Amino acid sequence: MRRVLHYRIHGLPDHRLERLHEQFEQLAKARTWRCDRPWIASGYSRDLFAMEYFRHTQSDAKGDVSAAGFEDVLAKRPVIKKVEGERILFYPPTFRLHSQSPPSPEWAYALCGIRAYAPTLMEAEQEALKILRGFGHLGH
Repeated sequence: MRRVLHYRIHGLPDHRLERLHEQFEQLAKARTWRCDRPWIASGYSRDLFAMEYFRHTQSDAKGDVSAAGFEDVLAKRPVIKKVEGERILFYPPTFRLHSQSPPSPEWAYALCGIRAYAPTLMEAEQEALKILRGFGHLGH
């Protein structure tokens, strides 16, 4: 069963991060992708999403993380994440709920009877966690 591929680079000196980003971009441009192209986040990143992803990765890591990212096109089945006793289901763009349904261009997520969509897995996770926190404040 394929899942999301997470990658982390440890111990890379800061002065090599710019070159890492350039090389990663060249590799990502070398072919076409069904979904978003692979990307990498580091202290060199200037995109808000990449900066936040890297900040969270560093705070969760148990070592010197220089760069990190994930390529969500590898997921073919729903990804289940348990948070505070609740299951959050993430459905990749290639997943079809029914055999006759067309694939969605976005990630779908479902929790507490709510189903919604987001362009990427990280954005779907962020939105699902916001909903879960909101329900927590309501005493769900």
